[in-house]
Amino acid sequence: MRRAVREAAGTARADNAVLVVALLGHGFTPPQQSELYYMVAGSTTGSTLSAVNVGQLLAEAVDEPGVEGVIAVIDTCHATGAMPDRAGSRAG
Repeated sequence: MRRAVREAAGTARADNAVLVVALLGHGFTPPQQSELYYMVAGSTTGSTLSAVNVGQLLAEAVDEPGVEGVIAVIDTCHATGAMPDRAGSRAG
């Protein structure tokens, strides 16, 4: 999944375009945390090493030079954990 987003960001970068990402499926937030982790093949609930940190993934994509922005559609358990920090990337 990380590779697919990286390749899509590369295409957006080449075209100076906005990247659109849809994450549909299962997600979780670790205890006492609010970050959303997206579950992929082999993920287990609660194992942050086996899942993808959504906020970090999207921040890296939007900070890629040439990517004009990221639109994310997220439909997972605990989807509010994907809300960006108000400071966000690229100064908001």
